[in-house]
Amino acid sequence: MLKLYNAVVVPRICYASDVWYKPLHRRAKRARQQGAVRLTKQLKSIQRQVAIAITGAMRTMAGDVATVHTNIKPIVLQLKETGLKTYARYASRPTSHLLYKSIQKTAKRSVLRHRTALHQLAEASNFKVGEIEMIDTTRALPSEATPHNY
Repeated sequence: MLKLYNAVVVPRICYASDVWYKPLHRRAKRARQQGAVRLTKQLKSIQRQVAIAITGAMRTMAGDVATVHTNIKPIVLQLKETGLKTYARYASRPTSHLLYKSIQKTAKRSVLRHRTALHQLAEASNFKVGEIEMIDTTRALPSEATPHNY
């Protein structure tokens, strides 16, 4: 069941999560968490049920304990990792890419209203976009020798 969970459920939950998931965070001088709090609770509940089914434990077992015993990555960390990987992939796009200018804008300054998914990812990642290596694309026919040196 663990293999099935990792092969089917995790990719389905993380699919396009960089667009719809806002990571949990706390603003300065505020006690309550912000972000997708309700959605995160629902996903944690699903993960708890899966972990209990995998271990065969009783229904009263705590979700955190069940997650640790099944060696499942907590869903909050899984979604955050997926978002960071996505933003790193976006930030390393060449200058000819359509999203290049938008990524540069969101990395320079944060906005208070009408935040896009790119703003959320930029704030959560703390990457310095100018320091990320840009990999240019190369085109070659399959019959030609590879242009890369190893």
